[in-house]
Order: sequence, then structure tokens, then C-alpha cells
Amino acid sequence: MRATPLMRHPASLDFARAVDGIMDSSNRIRRVVVSCPDTQVILGGYSQGAAVNAYVTLDRIPDGLALAPAAAFAGKTLDLCAPRDRVCEAGGLDRAAHSLYAVNGMADQAATEMHDKY
Repeated sequence: MRATPLMRHPASLDFARAVDGIMDSSNRIRRVVVSCPDTQVILGGYSQGAAVNAYVTLDRIPDGLALAPAAAFAGKTLDLCAPRDRVCEAGGLDRAAHSLYAVNGMADQAATEMHDKY
């Protein structure tokens, strides 16, 4: 097994630029799948990176974007949200919770679950 970064989108406070990451990631996934259809792709991301991956794997693609078929991801996603993280939990009020993913075990949990599943 070899990990290869698929997306080269720098996160920024200019959230409209996330479209660049959506397009880049989608195009890279499409190229990998076409050139090597047996490749297993695991997308991971934190904050904006997670949002970009969510758009890449949506059932409904925002108007004007040509993305990889989302049906390929049906039933193959894992969504982890730290308790009280205001970015991903409605009503979450703990700003610090959004910065805990590197140390709270969820990154390792995601990697383990995806490795074990696929």
C-alpha cells in the first residue's frame, strides 16, 4: 500500500477558493481511476480539506462543476466530528474542539477504519 497525496489545495480564509480544491481533487481522482481502475482511493481531510472532499463525494454536484461520479462513493464514506466542534456539529460551541483532530485519535481512527474496510 502506498499513500499519494491527491489534492494540492492550500486552505485559506478565502473560502471561495475551495472550488479550486474541489476541481483539482476531482480531476486527480478521475485520472487515477482511468489509468488504474483497481486503485483504492481514500480521501481524508481536515476542516476545508474535509469540506472539499465532501463536495467531491456529494450526490448532487453544485451547478457549473464537472466532478467524478459521486455514485462511486455511495456507502463508502466515514464522517468524524469531534464533540462540540462548531464547524461540523450544529450548535457546537467549543472552538478548541476543531483543533483537536491531530491529537484526539480521530485521524488514526479514520485511517484504521478505512484500511480495515478496504
